[in-house]
Amino acid sequence: MIKKFFWTEKENKVIMDNYESCDVKTLQKSYLPNYTVKSIYDQIYRLGLKKVINWSDSEIEALKNNYHLPTEKIKELFIPERTKAAIQAKIIDLRLRDTDFWTEEEIDILINNYPTCEWKELKLLLPKRTESSINHMAERLKIGRSTRIGIKYKVERLLEETPEAYYWMGVLLADGHFVKDKTALQIGVSDNDEDWIIKFENFIGEVRHTNLKTGKTAYTFVRYHDKHVVTQLMEKFDINNRKTYFPPNLEKIHDLLRNNDLFISLFVGFIDGDGHITKNGKELRITNHGSWLSILTLFKNRLSEIFPCLINCKINSRGYANFDLYSWEILRKIKNKAHQLKLPILKRKWNKILR
Repeated sequence: MIKKFFWTEKENKVIMDNYESCDVKTLQKSYLPNYTVKSIYDQIYRLGLKKVINWSDSEIEALKNNYHLPTEKIKELFIPERTKAAIQAKIIDLRLRDTDFWTEEEIDILINNYPTCEWKELKLLLPKRTESSINHMAERLKIGRSTRIGIKYKVERLLEETPEAYYWMGVLLADGHFVKDKTALQIGVSDNDEDWIIKFENFIGEVRHTNLKTGKTAYTFVRYHDKHVVTQLMEKFDINNRKTYFPPNLEKIHDLLRNNDLFISLFVGFIDGDGHITKNGKELRITNHGSWLSILTLFKNRLSEIFPCLINCKINSRGYANFDLYSWEILRKIKNKAHQLKLPILKRKWNKILR
């Protein structure tokens, strides 16, 4: 085939007169035998001709089956007649590897996994996304990558029958996040509580937290990957990944909290995760989804057994479950017990209660 280095006016007119009525292969074979199919495609583009060449069923099927491959490979192995730009545009059109339309689920996966996951795991969690599109979306969301990715943690310490293990499980029950496939757990707080998060890191093992800024709000969070241990934790405490609406089984939690020290530890952790102590240190309130009323009632009954007191536990006018304790003396006793058990309590809450 003769190599051509320039296009004549006559050849350009051939393209303009025929590109809409026939495909490029026919155009090359019948009218422009001295040009390659690729060069004709390129000239159509240069001429600003915007005709969209229909995709065959076999081409679309090839894209659906192989969109996860690099565009160059798709072109080389399955659709050599198409340009890389055309292939990328069609993939986006079919929303197979769409960088413009991220689902809420994908964004949630990205936020929860991008800082600490290895790329191999990220690509499994986001199979429709390229590394480039993942980085681009993370940049838009202002999510950074941790400098200590892939570190092995001692998550199994959370399975121990010790006060501190139960304390942190109380925090996680109240304010933690457990991934749906049971591969990881996460806890995040405002930057004001960064020192407290470091205590969790020290308990779990050698790791550094990650900072994330969304708008004007700054967060600090840690995430641990260990499918074996996280699965055991979720089974031991009957934790649903949508625990906000689906609390643990009452009987299972009751059996776990028969020991007074372990109950106090988990209860104090739950307060640090999702409780509110008033400025004067005289009132404790916990507010959860209405489905948690039975668990809060269990907390009420167990606490009354240890420190006899009056606690209100009911569904409020908005349908939420409230736990209200109005007693500075009882709160002081709980705080003293937490110190006795050497729990890493959240100081900004408990310092409101003078010892």
